[in-house]
Amino acid sequence: MLRRYDILDTPPEVSFDDLATLAARLCNTPIALVGFVAGDREWFKARVGLSIDAAPRTMSFSAHAILQADVFVVSDASTDPRFADHESLMANSVPAGEILRAAFAERTLDEWRVRLADFIGQWTVVQHTLEAAADPQSVANGYIQECKTATGVPFQLVAAPVQYDEQSAVPQRAPEFNEHGDAILTDLGIDWDTIVDLKVRGVVG
Repeated sequence: MLRRYDILDTPPEVSFDDLATLAARLCNTPIALVGFVAGDREWFKARVGLSIDAAPRTMSFSAHAILQADVFVVSDASTDPRFADHESLMANSVPAGEILRAAFAERTLDEWRVRLADFIGQWTVVQHTLEAAADPQSVANGYIQECKTATGVPFQLVAAPVQYDEQSAVPQRAPEFNEHGDAILTDLGIDWDTIVDLKVRGVVG
């Protein structure tokens, strides 16, 4: 029946977008959708607060809604038996994930760090390399070490994963080019005239 209208997978249209926007405002919700349940998926013709344009039917709230004779209301998904336990939540992971994304978007990262400071579960932030190096947990656990070049220029380096007495090994600078070459050749019994000759001919640095 739905395919007769030739609406599935069509581009966005202002009229449908307006409906989704109006629904979000009237219901004061971060997410509003105009969706069509077709086969094994639900496709969203218009959406507010949702990045995906389709979801498996098994993960769709609308799959439950179309089975009802009246308005379908879920006041609190955490206590609703259809979504309260882990198995049910996984079956509805896409809409649950979008609800969480909308909630996290309401505050800054610094605000969430404070609010989740005493949280006993695990959570993390998607970061690029420089952000991860400056992360408070990375610093507190000694994952980043302060180092200096041979000329005294400071830089940061990831600490070695092996620790001794809960302390990472103290990093030391690498030698300059051929810094110890002459001493090594001398220790091998090569006289200075020969070393100079090797240098002139470009055999050693």
